[in-house]
Amino acid sequence: MGSVSSLLVVSALAAADGQALPVQPHQSAEPASITFVSEDQTLVGIAYGIDAIDSQPRAFGQRLSANVTAGLKTVWYSCPNDPQMKEGSRITFNFVGGHHYELACRPGKDAVIRPSDEC
Repeated sequence: MGSVSSLLVVSALAAADGQALPVQPHQSAEPASITFVSEDQTLVGIAYGIDAIDSQPRAFGQRLSANVTAGLKTVWYSCPNDPQMKEGSRITFNFVGGHHYELACRPGKDAVIRPSDEC
């Protein structure tokens, strides 16, 4: 018990001395960005694109790109010729602040979110 109280006293003295105590790392306050891309550009941004992020709908004109806070997010989307469109297509992805991503439609395959520099 004495060693625990000694540790608390040392920690308090270090804090009072102005010495920084270890801090937990945190997520960047800077948002990530995501852009919708599709080989079939017909009606992209109108009928197809990013529908919602974490159940927050995207307004007309906001379906091609968005800023996203860092962390695990669910992106609802519509791709041309997507067989799941009636049920709603979605991807859950862990966004890193300051990074740029693409939501890419792929004919005959599920869409993916990838770093934009892979294109």
